[in-house]
Amino acid sequence: MVEGLLAIPFCVVCRLPIFGRYLVDPWGTAVCARHERDSGQCDACGRFFARAAHAPGAVHCAGCARTVVERLPDAVRLFGEVSRWLGERGLSITGGRLRLELADGAALDGSHGGTHAGRVLGTTRARLTTMGAITRVEVDGIVIARGLPASLFRGVAAHELG
Repeated sequence: MVEGLLAIPFCVVCRLPIFGRYLVDPWGTAVCARHERDSGQCDACGRFFARAAHAPGAVHCAGCARTVVERLPDAVRLFGEVSRWLGERGLSITGGRLRLELADGAALDGSHGGTHAGRVLGTTRARLTTMGAITRVEVDGIVIARGLPASLFRGVAAHELG
């Protein structure tokens, strides 16, 4: 940056310089006050995006939308990558194979009593067996929300595996 020049933000919706009030997301993307209602904020990364450039009801910016995990084969591949990565760092997953499922947000929220307003991204399914003072936990599956961008999917998988 040349000394003495000001950095003027540009609106993500109208692409014009902003000289008045505006909002900035965690990534530095700006939206002018005139276009606050015409912008969306990505559910995954928090980046602002122009609604007109996306499908109606879009909840992800273009970057996150390109990597959305909708199909089980893609989820299994990413889940395997995360499992191997954790194993390389000393967290081994022992026992039988875990069953991986993709579910919609409402189903996941329901599995947690419906109190999380659709923000449950994953859950671990386990069976508890108690014999006297000893309780055995047997993990038999992991459910992750369908439609997460790959980076967020990996984070949820690591959380559920850890």
